[in-house]
Amino acid sequence: MSEGSRIKELRKQKGLTLSEFGDRLGVTKVTISRLENGVNKVTTQMRAAICREYNVSEEWLLTGEGEMFKPIASDEVDALVQKYNLDDKARAIIEKFIVLQPSEQETILDFVASVSKEMLKSEEKKK
Repeated sequence: MSEGSRIKELRKQKGLTLSEFGDRLGVTKVTISRLENGVNKVTTQMRAAICREYNVSEEWLLTGEGEMFKPIASDEVDALVQKYNLDDKARAIIEKFIVLQPSEQETILDFVASVSKEMLKSEEKKK
């Protein structure tokens, strides 16, 4: 599998269109399409940007070996846990949430908003 094919696999895994994927990198959908299809070679700068923006392992992007995503920086989660005095359950929720695809995150957020709305309605009825 080529590096371009892995870029396409990453984009599909994230559930993004060519435009959405490119927007975060500051390039057009045509540029992403040309990379995916091997028309253009992936530059060192583009590879670094993809790895940074999408938390991708450079080894995986170059060779296909190893895990697609770099492990979550536990020090960042540790900082949140400490700053907000969170327990182990809250930490687990954060760790699981941040690795979800954007569409999956949106589904969870919509569900929580819906439950909150119903709870508010219930409280209003009690008054």
